[in-house]
Formats: sequence, structure tokens, C-alpha cells
Amino acid sequence: MAGRALLLSLVYQAVFFAGTTMGLTIAVPALSEDFDVSLTVAAWVQIAYFLGLIAGSFPIGRMTVLLERRSLITFGLLGDIILMVGIILIPNIYFVIVLRFLSAILRLFPWLVLQIEAIGGFPPEHRGKIVGAHIVVQGVGMLISIPLVGYVTEEFGWRWLFIGTSSVYAALIPAVWLLLPRMPRQEGVSRPKLKDFDLLGSGLVMIGSVAIITGLQLFVRGDVPPTVLLLFFAGVAVLGLFVWVELRSSTPIVPFFLFRIRGVFSGATQASFIGMINGTFILLLPVLFISGYGWSLAHTSGILLFINITRPVSALLAGWLADKYGSARVVTLAAIVAVAGQVLVPGLGSNPATRAVLLAVILIGIGHAFLQTANLRQLYTSMPQSFLHMAPTTNLVIMQMGVVIGQAVVAAATETDTGSSLVGGDPGVVSAASTIALVVSVVFAVAMVVTQVLPWIIFRGDRSASGPGGGSE
Repeated sequence: MAGRALLLSLVYQAVFFAGTTMGLTIAVPALSEDFDVSLTVAAWVQIAYFLGLIAGSFPIGRMTVLLERRSLITFGLLGDIILMVGIILIPNIYFVIVLRFLSAILRLFPWLVLQIEAIGGFPPEHRGKIVGAHIVVQGVGMLISIPLVGYVTEEFGWRWLFIGTSSVYAALIPAVWLLLPRMPRQEGVSRPKLKDFDLLGSGLVMIGSVAIITGLQLFVRGDVPPTVLLLFFAGVAVLGLFVWVELRSSTPIVPFFLFRIRGVFSGATQASFIGMINGTFILLLPVLFISGYGWSLAHTSGILLFINITRPVSALLAGWLADKYGSARVVTLAAIVAVAGQVLVPGLGSNPATRAVLLAVILIGIGHAFLQTANLRQLYTSMPQSFLHMAPTTNLVIMQMGVVIGQAVVAAATETDTGSSLVGGDPGVVSAASTIALVVSVVFAVAMVVTQVLPWIIFRGDRSASGPGGGSE
């Protein structure tokens, strides 16, 4: 069963990442022109999608425990197909944005269930390789996505991306019923009642996460600071209320006692810093190359390709090494490689050799791929089997929050009042970007050491730190 779930999970994730997820950003100008709106409005088609993934992760994860899983996969696929048809037909951009938000939530049903069944179905000592296979497919999907979306949008129009994706999803439904047996509720879970779904907690985590992420996204895009700050701190307050409610709930969607498990605590805290460093360099490098060095968009895209081109091999190797030597050792090695590439950036100067830039980008790509694979493997091997759904949801939510925090840091710190032309590059941008790269890399290096050492100090002598059925890693 685990092997068939793995096959379906890899196929689904290939379509997930190659079709209308990451690469759709390339189609934003076409969306802007088609709907006759500004680029800022059109960009919310993508922003709403990622907000939906974050907001729905914990509630949907809870549902995978309470309900029959094959039916959840089918419900998610069918619902997503209906919403994609709506996106194709509806001529109003604001309805499209809402449908994208809802589509992301529905995609979590097959994404989480298939991943849990595929990875959780294998023994803990082999999960690194399975996680690595998932990261490989994601990496290949992201490599294919940009040229695929660009070609389809230019030749046929952006709607054909949704036509193609919905067609593949429709073909997956009979495959799910043929390959997977009926998957009953988790053993020991009785017929669910309304209170078991923790609707208040689900609503609070959705509202709080959306407010925080939206506030940071608006800040990155340069909107009015007072409004952004108000939205951000309102989100923080709502999440604070969420924690208070969850600690008093008999059926919480986030069982906070799990974070007393050493490996879960390490994996969750590391996810935030891995997300932060990813978000920083995702935005920093294009700013540095285009605004700082004065490179063309085409040349910059060619260089940045090398961040993802190493991901497939890196992910497989990281998974194998994590199974053989443990996640913590691989995370440490990966952090060293990533920091080496990141601190190389400040020393490149204003007119760097292409080979030096490529070396930095490749090291960053390898390090980040290793970090993501080993850290997700740590969460899967440390989490008790009955709470396995918390591994991907914790990783997704915490890492994505880290990503937008990193982007917000870059957006704030690279603002320059020099007024100099960007033709030939702006020395002010180079200086600011180099300083950010160095400071953030130092903070990241220190944080990764602390997240490895601190749990052993906090949980020393605490038997619960290994978790009921989970490992401490």
C-alpha cells in the first residue's frame, strides 16, 4: 500500500509543482492584461494561493485523522477541478483570487493524505529516502514549471494551464480508487463529532496566519506601513488567542505537547530559520543581480536556474545520508554548505565574475535542498505515528512564515535613496544586499547551532522528549 501511495503522491506533486503553483507567477503580466488590472492586483492570484496553503494546513491535517482518507483525496481532487473550471470561465479577477485561495485549501486534502500514507507507510529508518524522492519531484517540477508556464501562456493563453492541470487531476481520481484500498479512520478514533473538528481553533489559526502573512507581503510590496503594522500585530494577537484556546481544548488541531519531543522541537524551530534564509535569498539575489549588477532579466534567470538544478541529486543524497547518519548530522553539514555560499555573496564586489556567482548560487542551492530534506525527515521520524499529519503541516506553515519574514527583511533593507540609475548597476544596492547576505548568514549559522543544542539542554532527563512512539532524532 505504501508503494502505491508513494507512486500517486509523486505523480500528484509533479503536477502540483509543474502546473499552476510556483510557475504561475510568470503568467501574472498576462493575467493583468487579460483582466485589465494592475500587476499588484494580478499578483494576488498567487499570494492568495499560498495564503490558502498556510491557512488550511492544520485544520485539514486534523481532518485526515478523523475521516476516511481515500474519500478525502477524492473530495479534494473533485473540488479543485470544479474551482479550476470556475477560474477558467469567470471574467472577474477578484472572484479568481477567492477561487485560488479555496483551491489551495482543497489541494491540501490529496497533498497531505498521499504524503502521510507514502512517507508514514515506510519504517522510520527509510523515510529519508522517501522524503528525498518527494523533494526531487518538487525540484524537477519547479525546473519544468517556469519554461512550461511561459510557453503555454505565450502560445495558448494562461487558461490552458488550468485546463491541463484539471485534466490530469480528473485522471487521478480513478487511479486513486484502483490503487488504494479504503483507508478507514486512524485506529482508536471513534466516529467524529462536531466538537472534534475544533472549529474555533481552525478559524483562529486561519485568520491569524492570513493576517500575519498578508501584512508581511504588503510590507514587502511597499504598502502604507501603519496599515501593514496594524494588520500584522492583529494577526499576532489572533494567533496568541489561538494558542490560549488550543491549550484548553480537549481536541486541539495543534497538540502543543508534541513540541516537547526533542526532534519535533528541533525540526519546527529549524524550519522557521530555513524558511527565513530561503525567503531572504529568493528575493535578495534577483535584487542584487538586476538592480545591483545591472544584469538583464534573461541573464539573471539563467544564473538563478542553478539554485534548483542541483535540487534533485541533492535531495536524494540528503535523504540517503539522513537515513544512514541521522538528520541532525546532515542538517549541520547542509548549514555549513549553505552559509559558505551565502557569505561568498558579500565578497563578490560590484562587477563579479560569472563563475564566482555560479559557485555561490550552486552552494546555496545544494545547502538549502539538503536542509529542507533532512529537516522534513527529522519531523517525520520524530513525530508519533498517530500524529504523523503534523509533520508536513508544521513544516509548511512555519517554513512559509519564515520565508515571508526573510523577504520583508530584504525589502526593507534594500531601499535606497541614492537616486542613481539602475543602468550599469547601483552601488548602493550592491552594498545593502551584501550587508544583508552577511548579517543574515551569521544569524542563520548561530540559530542552526542553537536549535541543535538547545533541545538537549531543555529536555535533559525528560523522558517525554522522545515522544510516545516517536524518536528524538
